[in-house]
Amino acid sequence: QCAAYYVKALYYYHLNDMNNMERVKKELGAFSRNTPYHQYYFGLWSILIANYSNNGVYMWALKELKSFQKEATVLNDEFALGQSYIKFGDTYQMMNNPQMAIDQYNKGLDYYESVHDSRNLSSIYSKIGHCYMDSNSAMAEKYLLKSLETAKIEPLKGRIYVNLLDFYTQMNRKEECKKYFAILEEWEKTDHLSKDQQTTKAKAL
Repeated sequence: QCAAYYVKALYYYHLNDMNNMERVKKELGAFSRNTPYHQYYFGLWSILIANYSNNGVYMWALKELKSFQKEATVLNDEFALGQSYIKFGDTYQMMNNPQMAIDQYNKGLDYYESVHDSRNLSSIYSKIGHCYMDSNSAMAEKYLLKSLETAKIEPLKGRIYVNLLDFYTQMNRKEECKKYFAILEEWEKTDHLSKDQQTTKAKAL
Protein backbone atom coordinates (compact mmCIF):
# COMPACT_ATOMS: atom_id res chain seq x y z
CA GLN A 1 0.00 0.00 0.00
CA CYS A 2 2.88 2.41 0.78
CA ALA A 3 4.34 1.73 -2.65
CA ALA A 4 0.97 2.45 -4.26
CA TYR A 5 0.73 5.82 -2.52
CA TYR A 6 4.30 6.59 -3.60
CA VAL A 7 3.64 5.80 -7.26
CA LYS A 8 0.42 7.82 -7.20
CA ALA A 9 2.24 10.84 -5.79
CA LEU A 10 4.97 10.55 -8.41
CA TYR A 11 2.28 10.55 -11.08
CA TYR A 12 1.07 13.92 -9.81
CA TYR A 13 4.66 15.15 -9.53
CA HIS A 14 5.33 14.45 -13.19
CA LEU A 15 2.13 16.31 -14.05
CA ASN A 16 3.45 19.23 -11.97
CA ASP A 17 0.32 18.92 -9.84
CA MET A 18 1.99 19.75 -6.53
CA ASN A 19 -1.28 20.22 -4.63
CA ASN A 20 -2.37 16.64 -5.27
CA MET A 21 1.15 15.39 -4.65
CA GLU A 22 1.12 17.10 -1.25
CA ARG A 23 -2.31 15.58 -0.51
CA VAL A 24 -1.12 12.05 -1.31
CA LYS A 25 2.08 12.64 0.70
CA LYS A 26 -0.04 13.40 3.77
CA GLU A 27 -2.12 10.27 3.18
CA LEU A 28 1.06 8.22 2.82
CA GLY A 29 2.47 9.74 6.00
CA ALA A 30 -0.63 8.87 8.02
CA PHE A 31 -0.66 5.31 6.66
CA SER A 32 3.09 4.59 6.86
CA ARG A 33 3.48 5.67 10.51
CA ASN A 34 2.15 2.28 11.61
CA THR A 35 4.32 0.29 9.18
CA PRO A 36 8.09 -0.36 8.92
CA TYR A 37 8.11 1.23 5.45
CA HIS A 38 8.86 4.84 6.32
CA GLN A 39 11.29 5.08 3.39
CA TYR A 40 8.41 5.66 0.96
CA TYR A 41 7.16 8.62 2.98
CA PHE A 42 10.55 10.23 3.51
CA GLY A 43 11.59 9.46 -0.05
CA LEU A 44 8.54 11.26 -1.40
CA TRP A 45 9.05 14.13 1.02
CA SER A 46 12.66 14.42 -0.19
CA ILE A 47 11.44 14.85 -3.77
CA LEU A 48 9.09 17.63 -2.68
CA ILE A 49 11.90 19.41 -0.81
CA ALA A 50 14.25 19.06 -3.78
CA ASN A 51 11.56 20.56 -6.01
CA TYR A 52 11.38 23.64 -3.80
CA SER A 53 15.18 23.97 -3.68
CA ASN A 54 15.68 23.46 -7.41
CA ASN A 55 13.12 26.17 -8.11
CA GLY A 56 14.76 28.61 -5.72
CA VAL A 57 11.97 28.49 -3.13
CA TYR A 58 14.47 28.04 -0.35
CA MET A 59 12.36 29.24 2.56
CA TRP A 60 9.74 26.58 1.76
CA ALA A 61 12.49 23.97 1.42
CA LEU A 62 13.88 24.89 4.85
CA LYS A 63 10.39 24.90 6.37
CA GLU A 64 9.72 21.43 4.99
CA LEU A 65 13.12 20.22 6.18
CA LYS A 66 12.38 21.29 9.74
CA SER A 67 9.18 19.25 9.65
CA PHE A 68 11.01 16.36 7.93
CA GLN A 69 13.66 16.30 10.66
CA LYS A 70 11.06 16.51 13.44
CA GLU A 71 9.07 13.60 11.96
CA ALA A 72 12.25 11.52 11.51
CA THR A 73 13.04 12.09 15.20
CA VAL A 74 9.52 11.10 16.31
CA LEU A 75 9.64 7.92 14.20
CA ASN A 76 13.24 7.25 15.25
CA ASP A 77 14.18 6.76 11.60
CA GLU A 78 17.98 6.82 11.55
CA PHE A 79 18.30 7.03 7.78
CA ALA A 80 15.88 9.94 7.40
CA LEU A 81 17.34 11.83 10.36
CA GLY A 82 20.86 11.54 8.99
CA GLN A 83 19.69 12.61 5.56
CA SER A 84 17.96 15.66 7.03
CA TYR A 85 21.30 17.19 8.01
CA ILE A 86 22.70 16.52 4.53
CA LYS A 87 19.63 18.07 2.89
CA PHE A 88 19.87 21.11 5.14
CA GLY A 89 23.52 21.47 4.12
CA ASP A 90 22.74 21.05 0.43
CA THR A 91 20.02 23.71 0.64
CA TYR A 92 22.26 26.23 2.37
CA GLN A 93 24.97 25.55 -0.19
CA MET A 94 22.48 26.27 -2.97
CA MET A 95 21.70 29.52 -1.15
CA ASN A 96 25.41 30.43 -1.34
CA ASN A 97 25.79 30.15 2.42
CA PRO A 98 28.73 27.74 2.75
CA GLN A 99 29.26 28.28 6.48
CA MET A 100 25.69 27.31 7.33
CA ALA A 101 26.08 24.34 5.00
CA ILE A 102 29.27 23.26 6.75
CA ASP A 103 27.55 23.53 10.14
CA GLN A 104 24.78 21.18 8.97
CA TYR A 105 27.18 18.73 7.36
CA ASN A 106 29.17 18.59 10.60
CA LYS A 107 25.95 17.82 12.48
CA GLY A 108 25.43 15.00 9.99
CA LEU A 109 28.92 13.67 10.67
CA ASP A 110 28.31 13.80 14.43
CA TYR A 111 24.99 12.02 14.03
CA TYR A 112 26.30 9.21 11.84
CA GLU A 113 29.24 8.67 14.17
CA SER A 114 26.86 8.52 17.14
CA VAL A 115 24.88 5.70 15.51
CA HIS A 116 28.07 3.99 14.24
CA ASP A 117 27.09 4.34 10.59
CA SER A 118 30.05 5.18 8.36
CA ARG A 119 28.37 4.71 4.97
CA ASN A 120 27.72 8.42 4.35
CA LEU A 121 30.90 9.89 5.83
CA SER A 122 32.81 10.00 2.54
CA SER A 123 30.02 11.88 0.78
CA ILE A 124 29.70 14.42 3.59
CA TYR A 125 33.46 15.03 3.72
CA SER A 126 33.36 15.69 -0.02
CA LYS A 127 30.52 18.19 0.40
CA ILE A 128 32.42 20.02 3.15
CA GLY A 129 35.51 20.11 0.93
CA HIS A 130 33.51 21.78 -1.83
CA CYS A 131 32.17 24.36 0.62
CA TYR A 132 35.74 25.42 1.39
CA MET A 133 36.87 25.55 -2.25
CA ASP A 134 36.52 29.33 -2.62
CA SER A 135 37.62 30.36 0.85
CA ASN A 136 40.18 27.98 2.34
CA SER A 137 42.16 25.70 0.04
CA ALA A 138 43.90 23.92 2.92
CA MET A 139 40.58 22.91 4.47
CA ALA A 140 39.18 21.98 1.07
CA GLU A 141 42.12 19.64 0.47
CA LYS A 142 41.83 18.17 3.98
CA TYR A 143 38.19 17.20 3.54
CA LEU A 144 38.53 15.98 -0.04
CA LEU A 145 41.33 13.66 1.11
CA LYS A 146 39.20 12.51 4.07
CA SER A 147 36.46 11.73 1.55
CA LEU A 148 38.87 9.43 -0.28
CA GLU A 149 40.16 7.91 2.96
CA THR A 150 36.65 6.95 4.13
CA ALA A 151 35.32 5.75 0.75
CA LYS A 152 34.59 2.05 1.09
CA ILE A 153 33.06 1.25 -2.28
CA GLU A 154 35.56 1.13 -5.15
CA PRO A 155 33.13 2.25 -7.91
CA LEU A 156 32.40 5.46 -5.96
CA LYS A 157 36.06 6.45 -5.78
CA GLY A 158 36.05 7.71 -9.37
CA ARG A 159 33.98 10.73 -8.32
CA ILE A 160 36.49 11.50 -5.57
CA TYR A 161 39.47 11.17 -7.90
CA VAL A 162 37.78 13.62 -10.28
CA ASN A 163 37.14 16.05 -7.40
CA LEU A 164 40.78 15.90 -6.34
CA LEU A 165 41.99 16.28 -9.93
CA ASP A 166 39.72 19.32 -10.35
CA PHE A 167 40.92 20.83 -7.06
CA TYR A 168 44.64 20.40 -7.81
CA THR A 169 44.11 21.78 -11.31
CA GLN A 170 42.56 24.92 -9.84
CA MET A 171 45.46 25.17 -7.40
CA ASN A 172 47.95 24.68 -10.27
CA ARG A 173 49.65 21.84 -8.36
CA LYS A 174 50.97 19.85 -11.28
CA GLU A 175 52.52 16.92 -9.40
CA GLU A 176 49.26 16.11 -7.61
CA CYS A 177 47.40 16.52 -10.92
CA LYS A 178 49.65 13.94 -12.54
CA LYS A 179 49.23 11.60 -9.56
CA TYR A 180 45.42 11.62 -9.54
CA PHE A 181 45.15 11.60 -13.30
CA ALA A 182 47.19 8.38 -13.35
CA ILE A 183 45.10 6.88 -10.54
CA LEU A 184 41.92 7.83 -12.36
CA GLU A 185 43.14 6.31 -15.61
CA GLU A 186 43.84 3.04 -13.79
CA TRP A 187 40.42 3.15 -12.08
CA GLU A 188 38.70 3.62 -15.45
CA LYS A 189 40.00 0.28 -16.65
CA THR A 190 37.29 -1.40 -14.57
CA ASP A 191 34.75 1.36 -13.86
CA HIS A 192 33.16 4.29 -15.67
CA LEU A 193 32.68 7.99 -15.00
CA SER A 194 29.39 9.80 -15.48
CA LYS A 195 29.14 12.33 -18.31
CA ASP A 196 29.52 15.23 -15.87
CA GLN A 197 32.59 13.63 -14.35
CA GLN A 198 34.06 13.03 -17.81
CA THR A 199 33.57 16.73 -18.56
CA THR A 200 35.32 17.75 -15.34
CA LYS A 201 38.19 15.40 -16.10
CA ALA A 202 38.52 16.77 -19.64
CA LYS A 203 38.72 20.36 -18.32
CA ALA A 204 41.62 19.34 -16.10
CA LEU A 205 43.71 18.03 -19.02
